[in-house]
Amino acid sequence: MKSDAVYLLRFDDLCPTMKWEIWDEVEKILNQYQIKPIVAVIPDNQDPAQMCEEERPDFWEKVAQWQRQGWTIALHGYRHVYENKNGGIINLNDYSEFAGVEKTEQLARIRAGIAIFDKHGIKVDTWVAPAHSFDFNTVECLKQCGIHIISDGYSDNVFEWKGMKWIPCQLYRFVPKESGVWTVCKHPSMWDREQLEAFREEMEQWHDTVTTMQEISAQTVSEEQSRQECRLSKKRCRRIWLKRKLSQLKKTVIKTGQHGVSVMSLRTKT
Repeated sequence: MKSDAVYLLRFDDLCPTMKWEIWDEVEKILNQYQIKPIVAVIPDNQDPAQMCEEERPDFWEKVAQWQRQGWTIALHGYRHVYENKNGGIINLNDYSEFAGVEKTEQLARIRAGIAIFDKHGIKVDTWVAPAHSFDFNTVECLKQCGIHIISDGYSDNVFEWKGMKWIPCQLYRFVPKESGVWTVCKHPSMWDREQLEAFREEMEQWHDTVTTMQEISAQTVSEEQSRQECRLSKKRCRRIWLKRKLSQLKKTVIKTGQHGVSVMSLRTKT
């Protein structure tokens, strides 16, 4: 049976000190199959976890080149430093650079990030939040700064909400789907050579299913589709939150040794 599903490929945490040994090979694979991914670029990386190699002096020249090739350059936060335990709208992780931060400070960070892109002649209209964590104040600040596309959420298709176009990001590897838009998110600075080779094999199998952000974001979305997909995304976000809380509760029970409470009894249907 022919599938109507299409896939986007997204790479997070690109910055001057990323793991270039791996990324250079990834880029060759992408060019081999003429794939135009979303690349989430940290404007001013201060996260020690992303300081993998010596700073690449031609980094911003490369980013500009990717944009000329038709790749989608996304604003990936500001400094990629987490300062609180707020899961925000998506609530996948309980730490954030933006969610729960004062709106004026969020606006300042977004503007500072965009200014760095502007300095290097790079225009952005897509947001990728570090740790998938941002709140409704972030959304308002993004709109104020001219960004109207968010790569996040757990719907099956594109939808419009809060004045933004939401392109779902649901997967970390390619899996068969019958229909819908599916973003596969990768973190190459976390890879070793074995994971790189797994990606090479993955692309050999799946490259002809990968589309571009430009094609997906240009789709007209009806009000009814937006309502349905928004509800679906909210439902799945709630399910993720419940699973995380359940996991935390189980760990607490085991740690405190409350033998009167059965961990099995804490299971909740989601």
